[in-house]
Amino acid sequence: MLPKLSVVLPVFNEDQTIFPLYERLTTVMRDAGHTYELIFVNDGSVDNSLPLLKKLPLRIRILRS
Repeated sequence: MLPKLSVVLPVFNEDQTIFPLYERLTTVMRDAGHTYELIFVNDGSVDNSLPLLKKLPLRIRILRS
C-alpha cells in the first residue's frame, strides 16, 4: 500500500535532533490516522546523523546527496 503522506526532511549535522524529531513526527502522523512515510535526506552531514538515522526503529527512507 502506498502511503497517503510523505514527509521529506533535510538532514545536515542534526545528530542532536534526529530522535526527538522522529518521535514527534511518528506520534503526530499516527494520531492523524493516515499511512505515511518519512524520507530523510542526508545532505553531507559530517557528524553522527547517518548512523543515527540507520538506527531508527520504523522503516524509513534515507537519501544521500
